[in-house]
Amino acid sequence: KGHYRFLTIKPGAYPVDENWSRPPHIHFKVAKRGHHELTTQMFFEDEPLNEVDALFLALTKEERESVVAKQEMGQTKDGEEAIHLRFDIVLKKA
Repeated sequence: KGHYRFLTIKPGAYPVDENWSRPPHIHFKVAKRGHHELTTQMFFEDEPLNEVDALFLALTKEERESVVAKQEMGQTKDGEEAIHLRFDIVLKKA
């Protein structure tokens, strides 16, 4: 069991071709000795492009739910209001 944290800005959407734009997302590649390596993407809640993204829609409903970060309100270390996202990563044992 472990935890991770990082500070970033929300990425923007980007065009793949003239008919397809990827929704905002962040790529993760996670490895731990004795476990299978995981490469995944974290999507954001309430993004209209999620509903038309070919890669997102190729996932099962359960898989889609697992790759969408859950938004929570929080504070920065300076006490300012900030949006926090929760994205659980589970590695399978080898």
